[in-house]
Amino acid sequence: MLLINRTVVLMVLIGVAASVALAQANGKVTGTVTDPNGAAVPGASVKLINQATKIEVDATTNEDGYFNFVNVNPAMYTLRVEVTGFKGVQSAPFDVGVSEAVTQNIALTLGAVSETVEILAGAELIQQASSDLGTVIPEKVVQDLPLNGRNFTQLLTLTPGVTPVSTSQNRNVGGVEGNVGIPGSGFSDPSFHGQENRSKLYFYDGIINTNVRGPTYIVIPNIDLVQEFKVVGHDSRADYGGAAGGVVNMVSKSGGNEFHGSAFEYVRNDAFDARNPFDVCTTARCKPGQGVPDKPLPFRQNQFGATLTGPIFRNRTFFSVGYDGWRYSQPTLALSYVPTIAEINGDFTNTPFRRRIYNPYSTRQVGNNFVRDEFRCDASGTPLPVNSLKQQDQTMGAPCFKIPQALIFAPMQNFFKTYAPVPNLSGDPTNNFAQSRSSTNNSNSFQIRIDHRFSESDSIFFRYTQQNVTVFNPIGNEGSTAGSGKGRNYGGAWTHTFTPNLLFDIRAGYAGRPGVDSSQQNQHEAGLDPLSQFGFLDVDKYSGLLVTLQNWTAGGNNNFGIRGTALRENPNWSVTPSVTWLKGNHSFKAGGWYIEAKRVQLNTFQTYVFNDEQTRLPTAATGTSGLSLASALLGFPNNFNAQLPVLHGGPVQFKYASWAAFIQDEWRVRRNFSLTLGLRYDYLTQPKTTDGRLWNSLDLENQRWTIGATEMPQFCSVAKAAPCIPDAFKTDPHFNNVVLAGAKFFAPPPIKDNFGPRVGIAWTLNPKTVLRAGYGLYWDPLPARSQYAQNDLEATVWPDATAFSGNANASANFTNGTAFNIVQLQGQGFATPLPTTNPWSLGGFPNNPNYKDPYSQQWHVEVQRELTPTSMVSVAYVGSKNGRLPYAGFANAARQASPNGTPNSVIDALRLMPWVSAGITYTTNIGYSNYNALESKFQRRFAKGLSTLISYTWSKSIDVSSGYFNVENGPGGGSTIQNYFDPSTARGVSSYDIPHFLSWATVYELPTGKGKRWFRSGPASWLLGNWQTNFIMQARSGAPFNLQVTGDLANLRGSAPTAPGTYLRPNLIADPFVAGPVAANPDPACQKTISQGGKAADAVNTIGSWFNPCAFGIPSGSFGNLGRNVFRGKAVFNTDLSLFKSFPIREDWQLQFRMEAFNVFNIQNWDTPANANLTLNTNATTLATNVGRISSLAAGTNPRQLQFGIRLNF
Repeated sequence: MLLINRTVVLMVLIGVAASVALAQANGKVTGTVTDPNGAAVPGASVKLINQATKIEVDATTNEDGYFNFVNVNPAMYTLRVEVTGFKGVQSAPFDVGVSEAVTQNIALTLGAVSETVEILAGAELIQQASSDLGTVIPEKVVQDLPLNGRNFTQLLTLTPGVTPVSTSQNRNVGGVEGNVGIPGSGFSDPSFHGQENRSKLYFYDGIINTNVRGPTYIVIPNIDLVQEFKVVGHDSRADYGGAAGGVVNMVSKSGGNEFHGSAFEYVRNDAFDARNPFDVCTTARCKPGQGVPDKPLPFRQNQFGATLTGPIFRNRTFFSVGYDGWRYSQPTLALSYVPTIAEINGDFTNTPFRRRIYNPYSTRQVGNNFVRDEFRCDASGTPLPVNSLKQQDQTMGAPCFKIPQALIFAPMQNFFKTYAPVPNLSGDPTNNFAQSRSSTNNSNSFQIRIDHRFSESDSIFFRYTQQNVTVFNPIGNEGSTAGSGKGRNYGGAWTHTFTPNLLFDIRAGYAGRPGVDSSQQNQHEAGLDPLSQFGFLDVDKYSGLLVTLQNWTAGGNNNFGIRGTALRENPNWSVTPSVTWLKGNHSFKAGGWYIEAKRVQLNTFQTYVFNDEQTRLPTAATGTSGLSLASALLGFPNNFNAQLPVLHGGPVQFKYASWAAFIQDEWRVRRNFSLTLGLRYDYLTQPKTTDGRLWNSLDLENQRWTIGATEMPQFCSVAKAAPCIPDAFKTDPHFNNVVLAGAKFFAPPPIKDNFGPRVGIAWTLNPKTVLRAGYGLYWDPLPARSQYAQNDLEATVWPDATAFSGNANASANFTNGTAFNIVQLQGQGFATPLPTTNPWSLGGFPNNPNYKDPYSQQWHVEVQRELTPTSMVSVAYVGSKNGRLPYAGFANAARQASPNGTPNSVIDALRLMPWVSAGITYTTNIGYSNYNALESKFQRRFAKGLSTLISYTWSKSIDVSSGYFNVENGPGGGSTIQNYFDPSTARGVSSYDIPHFLSWATVYELPTGKGKRWFRSGPASWLLGNWQTNFIMQARSGAPFNLQVTGDLANLRGSAPTAPGTYLRPNLIADPFVAGPVAANPDPACQKTISQGGKAADAVNTIGSWFNPCAFGIPSGSFGNLGRNVFRGKAVFNTDLSLFKSFPIREDWQLQFRMEAFNVFNIQNWDTPANANLTLNTNATTLATNVGRISSLAAGTNPRQLQFGIRLNF
């Protein structure tokens, strides 16, 4: 009954919902007790004493003199050993780290138990009982190192094998659904031991703190409430799983028998910062001819908070509580081109990217082609009048770039007059608007933790953390996007000791951040009323109207107008039980976990997309004529889409679950040899929609479209609503390629083959040297599962429907009377959305229906050597071979290049489904990679005022794709996979590969002041005492980048309705790092340098020309011969430095002033050229301008920034 009552108490405290403890946050303490001759001493009493809470745990040595404390909360401890005939032994305090196995071997001396011998040395730094790779970052280091924005991810790269370059979609701080944090602050989304950037999970107190969709963290813990953390990888224990890369384990600070706390504020603003060499001059900020503004943009940042820890009931119940927040404000000064007043009035004469524009009302068919007439003006430049057919007399005037006012659709003209921003930038040939309004990002976070010990057999803890973030980003002069999210991570644990050798632990929690996506929440000060007044329909139903153009933006956003809410949530609930049994020299552990994850995405919007097509000459190449704003002023959209948060209205709502079971044995085979054996099994369930929406699939290899249902839907004439088969599809020549799955849910399939054996050894060669090695098979079931499942759901909608969507106003529509302007399209009504005629024009990112998760075979051998009682060095060889990685590209394009002029029928024969779009980005799991590295470190534990950690990684990662969906392949990554059917041509160094990475972090208290070596008292102590300096210095190789060529120049499209996107690499025809004209390049502009009016580089390895673009040729009828990722950007060097001055107020109270300098030496770390400057051509033959130009600093770096702070510690 007592056990039941305690269980009820636990469930009340931690709730029913919880987020999985995929990884154990607690550590363990093991060791051997020996007599003066080195023989084992059985039956010795060993007490492990928590120095903060004074709680004691007892153990007794076995016949081999071995003791083992498991499930030890990270904290400071001492050991007390007693046995008859020997003096008692009291160890010095030592720290038990996150997921750390601490070895404390005790040698006894003869004497009475009442006599006590104190051991002065702390715990050994070398790990003699485990084989995992990882480094514990203790509390003092976490709190004292200079962290820009107090974001813990900056500390991840202190660990060997963790490199800072990321290509994932979540590589930056931004929005509410992604990684929350202060914009521009320190943030890292690293790769762990050569694995893809997504392949990691975050834990807080052993409870998942991960948005598994990203994966990203849910909340940023208050640094002052973090006990310590560790990056764990290559672990032979089977209780670790869920991601092949590794886990970030953080532990919150619990209270003790004494009250302690802190209060702090940190301040940054533009007065303290250095200039950015890529800052933008505007008329207001610069003098004529000035290249870089004199000072940074106005900027304000404040971080503040307070913590308190202590007892509720001494020796039994403890608490910790804290608050922290930030306030951030700064303009982005993002450049863009917005509509001018002249353009809104139909005059494109001065548009910098102007092209000939054609009158869609003049469309007519000539043979198999459609043709149109150009707009014309008289000699004064006035547009010619139009007749009753809305056409101009083609025998008069001359072609011009003006639309007659009589043809301009008034609602659209009024729309742009109201919702388009006013240009505010001059002198830039390609941009006319700089965003000078401030973006804001604010956060309020609080946390509470309660620990309670019922008895020696039962203890619990509960923690609740919530972080509320609000984001505001301006659009143009009067628009904005804004959003908010409430990140919550809470849960707890109950530990029950049945006997000293049998323990039960259960953890549960929740992680989620429901909110509104700030990047998709367009609002405008004009509100909704003008839209209705202009004559647009369904404004209230869809909470607004959005318009999208090519080339023009709304001043920081691609959408003009207003939309409804964009609700997002990725909640996780879970529970994790485990049992540990100590038997002799064995520590057996078995357990499992269950996690249920959901995706909720609810939109309210209607969007009309206008592009060049409606004012283009239909026989001309795309991009050579027509202007999207001209099409919009005429009122003719190219396509449209709308969603509502109702069934068949576009919601994405699905769930899936993951089960895991493991068993492991940590066996102390001999006093100096430990063996860990483990087996883990992960099972991932079938994703299922929660609102009845169909889940379908495109199977390219088998040429079929599979409907996720038990019976074929009715024809639409009968059903009257989606899902249904359009009646017109009866005559489709590929009707038989649509098949029934026979089940509602079938793809992506459940994953049943994730067995992961593990083995590791720790062999103590001598008291100061240990050899550690391990091998394991690891799986990646959780990272990206939510996103690739959603991509499939959204790409393969047919025969369902998501609100209304479709294409409009093709050339044929203007000849048969079915061309409709935007209001006419709205007026047709879409109350009952129906599927498109057939599924063959799909886009998006569908997956192979048998897609499964990646695996990684990992191994390492490490030697650790103790240099002094407080310092050690380690050297490790680390390797992995990885398979079933995501491999995404244009799988429905031709399997080989074809010469120009090849008939479409010949190309179609080389395609899997010739009647389906060639532009599908299709994902299978045939990717592969390998990683080999030398990972080393020197570590000095904090002693005599000094702690330091030096890490160096020399590595190489090779793959055929570096992430998901063909959008995570780094700069120029569009050309990673030229030929989908030959992965070997994509083989190259990973886009996140960093051959050399050196990190050096130090905390140093100067030996002056009270209690120190010098200036212990008096005025000298006040002025010169209690100073501390800390730094993080890092240096790394430059990041790889690719070059790409636009256009289907290898002729892979055939007769497909859409062509593949960017996939080509160029031909290498000269040394790209030699400046000057290139005679072998046929482009005439390459016979002159840029200063001479050409395009050949005057110099290389400069901001203007990192390489010579004329060293490359544009392929024709073939793939490019340039390899993948053969070039790198500039090496990166950064040092962050802090200086503290502490003023003792009274015992254990001190006031501390801090000055921190991020990038203290103001090194300008250039990024690789941006994607736009890695695209070689503008059309089939013309070299683009600005190719090779660098336009920003490397990710994670900034000009020098200064921060000042004040702290009260007690």
